[in-house]
Amino acid sequence: MNAAEFNPMAWIKDAPCTGATDLFFGKYKERPQTRENREAKARAVCESCVAIEKCREFAHSNPVDGIWAGENEEDRLLSDPAVPLNPEPLRIIKRSEDPMVVAALEIRAKVENPQQKAS
Repeated sequence: MNAAEFNPMAWIKDAPCTGATDLFFGKYKERPQTRENREAKARAVCESCVAIEKCREFAHSNPVDGIWAGENEEDRLLSDPAVPLNPEPLRIIKRSEDPMVVAALEIRAKVENPQQKAS
């Protein structure tokens, strides 16, 4: 058994984001402009990261919030409506007026409730 099999998160120890939680995870009630600036800086770190694919795979398989592989919660939802999300970020996303986010949420609802009739 190699180290990656023993610890599937071993890739994160070499990632440049390690220890930069303030950059990758916003504060409670963060202002929109502050969030945009913080996320742009975080995405710049992700662009050159050697672990970006493993990070993306992790983020699309687990209910995480914050920036992972250059994606925030909305990005993950738009790329895969069935991606698991934490309840609090999902509640915030549901208030979005972005038509793409609204459409992704509708797809997500159909995935989560396949028996529900379309309106």
